[in-house]
Amino acid sequence: MALNLKLSHKGLILVAIPLIFELGFVAVLYGLLNDAEREIQREARARAITKQLNRLHALLTQQVSGISAYGLIGSTGMARRYQHASDQIPPLFAELKALVADNPKEYEQVGDLEQYLQGTIQDFRQVKQMIDAGEQASARTYLNGMRSKVPLLVSKMDTLLSEESKIEESSPKIQAEARQTVKNLLIGGVIFNILLAVGLAVYFNRGTTKRLAVLMDNTYRLAVSQPLNPPLKGDDEIAHLDQVFNNMAAALAESARKERAVIENAVDVICSLDSHGRLVKISPAALNVFGYAPDELVGQSVMNLIVEEDRQSSRTAIDEIRKGKSTHPFENRVQRKDGTEVHILWSAHWSQSEQSMFCVAHDITERKRAENLLRQSEARVRTIVETMPVGLVIINQSGFIELINPATERLFSIEPEEICGEHVSVLFPRSPAKTPDGSVEDFMDDLLSKAKGHIYECDARRASGETFPVELSLNEFQALEGPRYLLIMLDISERREVERLKQEFVSMVSHELRSPLTSVQGFLTLLAEDVYGPLTETGKNKVEVAERNVTRLIKLINDLLDIDRLEAGRLKMFFQPIDVSAAIERAVEAVRVLAEQAQVTVEYPTEPYEVVADYDRLVQVVINLLANAFKFSPPSSTVKVVVSKTDKDGLDIRVVDQGVGIPNKYQKVIFERFEQVNTPDRMKKGGSGLGLAICKAIVEQHGGSIGIESEEGKGCTIWFRLPQSPPTYEAA
Repeated sequence: MALNLKLSHKGLILVAIPLIFELGFVAVLYGLLNDAEREIQREARARAITKQLNRLHALLTQQVSGISAYGLIGSTGMARRYQHASDQIPPLFAELKALVADNPKEYEQVGDLEQYLQGTIQDFRQVKQMIDAGEQASARTYLNGMRSKVPLLVSKMDTLLSEESKIEESSPKIQAEARQTVKNLLIGGVIFNILLAVGLAVYFNRGTTKRLAVLMDNTYRLAVSQPLNPPLKGDDEIAHLDQVFNNMAAALAESARKERAVIENAVDVICSLDSHGRLVKISPAALNVFGYAPDELVGQSVMNLIVEEDRQSSRTAIDEIRKGKSTHPFENRVQRKDGTEVHILWSAHWSQSEQSMFCVAHDITERKRAENLLRQSEARVRTIVETMPVGLVIINQSGFIELINPATERLFSIEPEEICGEHVSVLFPRSPAKTPDGSVEDFMDDLLSKAKGHIYECDARRASGETFPVELSLNEFQALEGPRYLLIMLDISERREVERLKQEFVSMVSHELRSPLTSVQGFLTLLAEDVYGPLTETGKNKVEVAERNVTRLIKLINDLLDIDRLEAGRLKMFFQPIDVSAAIERAVEAVRVLAEQAQVTVEYPTEPYEVVADYDRLVQVVINLLANAFKFSPPSSTVKVVVSKTDKDGLDIRVVDQGVGIPNKYQKVIFERFEQVNTPDRMKKGGSGLGLAICKAIVEQHGGSIGIESEEGKGCTIWFRLPQSPPTYEAA
């Protein structure tokens, strides 16, 4: 828009030159007219001056004749005539001075004439006074003396009159010449202005035509892809238009270059087909995809590339695209020059105006191979899932079943169509923490809290209503539809039966062995005290060894019974407020002999710490931990019992030794039954592997937790935390 509003330099010149000439012409014409006007005014002023001088001459004559007649005949009428002439002369000189005010020379002459005439008037007044006084003779003499002044005065007037007469005579001629000059100048100016306008129009029209011809030639050159003419110089609209055209041509050339670069460097084959399916143009990518150079394919039918089995379907797809019935891509196989086959995805568009089909051929061989591998992988996974002996159930985030495997069908004696879409809670008789209203949301929340990332045991229910124990594990995964859960269920009925038989066996063995062993232990004690007679030194040693072995067996049996009772929930706890420091002191006293044998010093707190706990069981826990610490502490080392309060008014109790420590791989299982660290130095120490398991069971019965902190070679710390009071105590 700014370009359209902006005047070009040539346009300005085309307007400015005639305008300047016309302004100059008008100025000259105005000057001539002013000169003519001044000449007219000069002529009029000369006539006015002549008129005034003639009046002045008449008044002077009237005054001379009046004073003369008054002196000769004494007529009062002549006296009044003289007086009237004297009164008219001063105003007349004032008008005369105004007329010659702009001419210093004439103004000086008028002033001189006025001064001379004033002297003459004074003389006339003197003559009148003489006449009025009756001095007729003196008046005549004085008047005769004035006769010489009158001709001089008339001469001065004649001088002015002659000059004004010359002006009156020359002015008409000057005015006529001025009028003729104006006429000639006006005619010449008009003719010159016309010629100037025509000349400028022809000149600039010729320049504009040439520049427009350059633009038209550039348009043709752009159409046939030839170099453009050099840019037009100047700052007019045509030069700007040529610059815009050159910029547009450069942009089109750059766009074409980029388009060629895209086509030439494209991985996919870009081509065009005529109405008969022959290749008209094809990109260089054909060499990599089809194995043919573009020159080898131009003019060939595209069907020659397609394998014979896929030609008919490809013809159908191309016909539907040409008729506008379809715009979907289609696939086929193309035989390369080396005989191999590649899978191609064709995207095509038919141009009715150009009667051509533009195609993009994308090599999907690798994708097909990946799809085949994916299908094979899916088949393998499906086979694994269908043959797995454990039940697999896929549920959504709300807990509704979407898929089950055959093992689940067998486990619950149910068909997939009967269970899919139902809530997972139908597989269980009840939720472990189910609310009274039995809502499925509560069931799902409880299942997530118990089984997600953990192994959880509960009862399941078959379609017949029969319940059986299962082991659950819930894992979250991301599916195409969104987050899903995989519920893994393992039937542990056989394992439960084995554990039941094992527990019965342990209970039976423990009860059947503990009574005889107690009797043997009592007999050996009496034997060692020489109740049945004195023993030799060797006999005493043998009895002592036997007594220690019997004591160890009785402790093992007691541990087994404690574990059995704890797991079965039959071991009763007697909770009451106790002083933990007193319990620790009692435990230290109980194992002092072991500490002396191991040459270990024990440090423990003496300040009181009160909690609600089972005193005897707490002493048992500390004894087991201290005995374990003594067993693996080097001589002359110190075992510390450290007690501190927790944030929730509970207690944190730690048994710290300076032994060899426990490797990381054993720290997670050290509290399980019969689990021991299988290192050579620890194997020599012996042990049943039940002490820490009993400690864990007792601590958990108190509502606490137990753990280990150890670094191999740098000692070990076993800690357990007790709440201020056990949950069961608070409930009671």
